[in-house]
Amino acid sequence: VGSFLLHDKTGDIRIVLWDDQTNIISNKSFDINEVVKVVNGSPKISKFKGDLEVSVGSYGKIILSPEDVDYKLYPKIEFKVIKKSK
Repeated sequence: VGSFLLHDKTGDIRIVLWDDQTNIISNKSFDINEVVKVVNGSPKISKFKGDLEVSVGSYGKIILSPEDVDYKLYPKIEFKVIKKSK
């Protein structure tokens, strides 16, 4: 089992990967700001937090850098490290 957060202009959602789908996490192209496509994911309510999440098992898959996506619609996420003051 593995998971990651997927972000778009509407917010974030946790993607839960099962079995062979977890291999995507070790792919060199899997990184912040990488566009991914979730195919045949199943929405579920998280048992831990009660939030909505998407489960991707043996009938689903994650596609890195899909060719059928207009990348102009998905701007890069800007992030920075902020040090906490004591």
